[in-house]
Amino acid sequence: MKRKALIFISLIALLYFAVAASTIVQTTRIKNDPCYRIIDGKPPGYIVEADRVCVPESSGQYESYFRTLEGVDVATFEEVGAGFAKDARHVYYGDAVEDRFDPKTFRHIGNGYVADRALVAYYDRFLEGADSKTFAVFPGNYYYARDENQVYFHDRAIPRADPDSFEAIAEHEEYGRDRKNVYYSGRIVSQANPASLVFLNDRVTKDQRHVFCNGSLLDGLDAETFEQIGRSDYLRDGDTLYYCEKKVEGIDVAAFHVLPATKSDQKNRIRAVWLDTCGTDGKSVVCDGEIWRWEDPEEFFSGEIPELPPYFE
Repeated sequence: MKRKALIFISLIALLYFAVAASTIVQTTRIKNDPCYRIIDGKPPGYIVEADRVCVPESSGQYESYFRTLEGVDVATFEEVGAGFAKDARHVYYGDAVEDRFDPKTFRHIGNGYVADRALVAYYDRFLEGADSKTFAVFPGNYYYARDENQVYFHDRAIPRADPDSFEAIAEHEEYGRDRKNVYYSGRIVSQANPASLVFLNDRVTKDQRHVFCNGSLLDGLDAETFEQIGRSDYLRDGDTLYYCEKKVEGIDVAAFHVLPATKSDQKNRIRAVWLDTCGTDGKSVVCDGEIWRWEDPEEFFSGEIPELPPYFE
């Protein structure tokens, strides 16, 4: 038994030293690379030097380093956009060669879309069946694109969308519409009328009969009688209250209100964003549509916001 234990421990030790040695060799190789340099944050892209191209590679959440891009033709190398580059022989995405693309006709269309004479991709995801000759993005909108046959939301073709009549909404980018339907994040908004659609903010819309938030139909809200509380996502009609598509229950709907901040400094700007998602009926505090336990609701809105989440600090 002891002999088996010793053999097992020896094998573990050998494995540990083998991994450590490999790591040392790899680290030495990286640091000896003439492109090697550490930078903070997001890397700026490729760096072209006299006899080499340096490509960034992440080494952690807040740090990156550069290394040499192998096999590249420095004389013809150019950065194209959306993380792509090309030379006379190849198209590159980061340090990977994209052999399916033709470098002579490869181009960046915009908003992450790239194409050559035959193929279209959204970053490194190919759009099967897309027509590269007619493919185009919508001005002022980051999410949608089209060719002569289809409309796309990022890398996904939208079934039933009409490319001839489709309109991508520049001010409310996740929304689009054609002559028959309204779309949110590339999906049809059920029962929405594109002809009468009105935008109340980036998430809340209505037509002549219905109210929607994030593309979801809000049952119990009448388009003619409902009230948007301020510019927030809180919506009420009679005894029904929604926070966007989340129904809020157990509070006095008629008394519910939000209290925006009035100061303009950075801390209170964050406070205004926070309070836009919170409200009270005088008895309970509601934030993001959830009821919070708070002894004095008005105290919550009157002074410093207690226990701000770390990303608000």
